[in-house]
Amino acid sequence: MCDVQTNREIWGTPFPIGGEWDAGYIRRLGQPASLVFVRRTETAFEVVRREYRPDGVGVNRVVKVFPVAGLADDEVDAVEVEAKCFALAYRDRGG
Repeated sequence: MCDVQTNREIWGTPFPIGGEWDAGYIRRLGQPASLVFVRRTETAFEVVRREYRPDGVGVNRVVKVFPVAGLADDEVDAVEVEAKCFALAYRDRGG
């Protein structure tokens, strides 16, 4: 695993539905930057890549889904960490 904290560890509350956690940008020479982030839905954590077109408009692409439906709070927190670690690794290797 990697060294990230859950929303519960930082703020004392679960990661909010609809909330996003920014993993940073992928930058490639001669190409617009892409933002990688983790988004929480009712049933999953999604790792999303927002690719910016030359006109500046961002287009979201879901890279991986980490389901959490039916899991206990501590299990959801573990999946949150897994999704964040995946997002950081995805960013670091350039997508």
